[in-house]
Amino acid sequence: MTTTAKTTLQDKKLSDVTRVYSGRIGCACGCRGNYRRASWNNDPLDADDMINDVQVRKIFLILKEAPAEMVLVDENLEWASIEYPNENRVYTAYFK
Repeated sequence: MTTTAKTTLQDKKLSDVTRVYSGRIGCACGCRGNYRRASWNNDPLDADDMINDVQVRKIFLILKEAPAEMVLVDENLEWASIEYPNENRVYTAYFK
């Protein structure tokens, strides 16, 4: 279940982000965009070339600064996502 409430997203910090996704709307397997992880996320399954703290920060700020009604947030706040249909882009952040 998801919600458009953003109140709990505002409580999240950059250090809570484990990875982000940026890509075209439609599929999030990685075929239409890229996953990037934060350097502070020590997931051994992630390749080192996935580390991009700049991209992680950028997507986190896009989500935090977006109007609340545009941000889709998981009820457990495991992820937050926003779609820009006019640009055919989706941005998602995953949290600890």
